[in-house]
Amino acid sequence: EKALKYVGVQCPTRANANERTDIQLLLANYFYVGRGSEGRDALLAFCKRINPDPSRTAIVLACTDFSAAFPECARDTVFVVDGITFVDAGSAHVQAILEQAIVHD
Repeated sequence: EKALKYVGVQCPTRANANERTDIQLLLANYFYVGRGSEGRDALLAFCKRINPDPSRTAIVLACTDFSAAFPECARDTVFVVDGITFVDAGSAHVQAILEQAIVHD
C-alpha cells in the first residue's frame, strides 16, 4: 500500500465486514469449487458496488482464484472488463519472476 501511495495511487480503506463476507461467499460459491466463469457476473456486480467510479480506479485480483472469472484474459496482467480495470496480481508476479530470470540468465 505504501508503494502505491508513493507513486500517487490512492488505496481505499480495507474491506468492511459485509464486504469481506461477500468476498468469502463469492469464493465459496463459485471460485473454490471450480465454477469461476459462472461467478463472473456476481464478481462484476460486487466490483461495481464497491467501485463507484471505475474510470478512475482499478481492482486488484489479489486472490488468484478470481482470475478464473476472466479466462479470455488469462495472459494479461492488466485488462478491462465491463469498464472496470483489473490487475491480476498472480500474473504480475509470474511476469516479474520471468523477467528477472531472463535478465539474470
